[in-house]
Amino acid sequence: MAKSKAKAEKEQDQAEPESKEEEMAAASPVAEAPEAQTSPEQTEPEPEPEPEPEPEPEPEPESEPQPEAEPEPEPEPEPEPEPEPEPEPEPEPESELEPEPAAEPPAANPPVRSGTPQQALDAGRERLVRGDYRAAWEQTEAALEAFRGVDDDAGAARCLFQLGVLGLFQGGYDAAEAHLEQAMAIQKKLGDVAGQADALEQLGLLNRMRGSPAHALAYYQQAEAMREESHD
Repeated sequence: MAKSKAKAEKEQDQAEPESKEEEMAAASPVAEAPEAQTSPEQTEPEPEPEPEPEPEPEPEPESEPQPEAEPEPEPEPEPEPEPEPEPEPEPEPESELEPEPAAEPPAANPPVRSGTPQQALDAGRERLVRGDYRAAWEQTEAALEAFRGVDDDAGAARCLFQLGVLGLFQGGYDAAEAHLEQAMAIQKKLGDVAGQADALEQLGLLNRMRGSPAHALAYYQQAEAMREESHD
C-alpha cells in the first residue's frame, strides 16, 4: 500500500508541470488568428491558359523547272574552195590553108553493097547478129534469088537455112519450118550431111518453142545420129 501511494504521488508531481504549461499558454495575450474566410470564387482553381498553337510552317516555295539547255548549233560546214578557172588556151594562129570539111557520121545500119550472092548472104547474117531482122531478111532473100539465078543449089540451101533461123527469131514458126525443110531437101540431094544435121537441130528447137518436147527430142536424136555417121 505504501508503495502504491508513493507511485501515485510521483505521477501527480509529473502531471503538475504539464498543467502549468497549459495554463500559461491559455493566458498568453497572443490571440489566435481568425480563420480566413474563403469565398467560393477563391476556392475554385483558376483554369490554366491554353497553350498558344504553334505556327504552321510556311510551305517551301516550289522550285521552278529549269529550262532545258538548248542544243548547241552544229557548226556550219566550211564552204568548199571554188576551183580555180582553167587558163583559156591561146588561139592558134590562123593558117592560110582552108579547113577540111568534117566527115559525116556513119549511118546506124549502112547498106551493104554486095557484089556477089555470097557477099549478100554474109551481109544478111551480119544484120541478123545485130538484131536488124528486117534488113537481114531483105539481104538474105536477095542472095537467094542471086544463087537461084546462077543455079547454085548449095548457095540456095544456105539462104533457105538462114531464112528459117530468121523466122525462129521473129516468131514465124510456120514460115521457118517451111524454109528449113526446103533447105534440108536440097542438102539431102547434094549429100550434105552436116547441113542436114544443122537443119534438123533447128527443127528441134522450133518444136521445143512450140511446146512439143517429144517432136523436138526426135529431131535432136536424128541430128546426132547423122553427125556420128559423118565422123565414121
